[in-house]
Amino acid sequence: MSEPVSVVMPVKNGARYIHESIASIMACTTPFDEVIIIDDGSDDETHRLLQGYLTQFSNLRVEMSPGVGIVEALNYGIEISKNEWIARFDVDDHYGANRLFEQRKLIAPGVAVIFSDYCFKDSKGNKLGIVPSAISPEATALSLVNSFRTAHPSALLYRPIFTKSGKYQKTDFPAEDLGLWLRMLRHGTLISAPKVLLFYSLSSGSVSSEYRSVMIHRRLELLSKYGIPGKDIEYVWRNWKKITSSYKNFPFSSKRKILLCRDLISATSLFGGRIEQIAALFIAFRLFLNPINFMSLILLIFEKKKRNSTRVSQK
Repeated sequence: MSEPVSVVMPVKNGARYIHESIASIMACTTPFDEVIIIDDGSDDETHRLLQGYLTQFSNLRVEMSPGVGIVEALNYGIEISKNEWIARFDVDDHYGANRLFEQRKLIAPGVAVIFSDYCFKDSKGNKLGIVPSAISPEATALSLVNSFRTAHPSALLYRPIFTKSGKYQKTDFPAEDLGLWLRMLRHGTLISAPKVLLFYSLSSGSVSSEYRSVMIHRRLELLSKYGIPGKDIEYVWRNWKKITSSYKNFPFSSKRKILLCRDLISATSLFGGRIEQIAALFIAFRLFLNPINFMSLILLIFEKKKRNSTRVSQK
């Protein structure tokens, strides 16, 4: 039997998403998994709608958060869960029915968190670009420097390492996920399933829209506090060819190379020496001599502008 998983989803005033969200979660899970939804003080129809599903699904639990805010809701949900692997879900996102199936296959000793590729979408369901993950442990660790390829709602995390790492912390908000990943990195590895398993919703009420500037500042503080392991930075720039060659076996190969290059430049700028910085820039120069990579870069820039425009229009 596959490893049982506890789904933990905090929600506040998410009534309009409940029906689709429950359907998406149940399509991903098995009867052996548990689904814990934490109502974080909703004052709309959220709680009533959730209560209506309790008779339909025996593995569903609906609890009230003992505190206020996503950090306390998440910590409480994980604390009362019964399984060692915890899957993060968000109420306004959508997931591939194969999400947990694909991530479960990657469970192994020493693995702390498993992410996935993901696709941005707007409130109408229009796609706004796919973000391919870094896949390997070293490249995923390096990707934390830009906090772009490790989407919080895609995470499947190992509870013993989560607890050992100090859980979610209020002082990290609104970058509580990055703070957790950086601490968990000290006790295990971070990897990713190279498939689009999350469809991430950009909405006016999301933290990424409402507190964007605060989030960027907090991320820089957390990176300064915890850092990225030097061994991972060195491994990536010394084994660039090996890593990027492996990307040929997966979709969005060119995008993965470009995003890895961006992560490497950012990491060496913050934590590397002069030689590493020059090496990273040389890698970028050679990368964009390839017309396919250059066109992928243009596509990434276009998709980013489209997302920025969507954030502004939905405010």
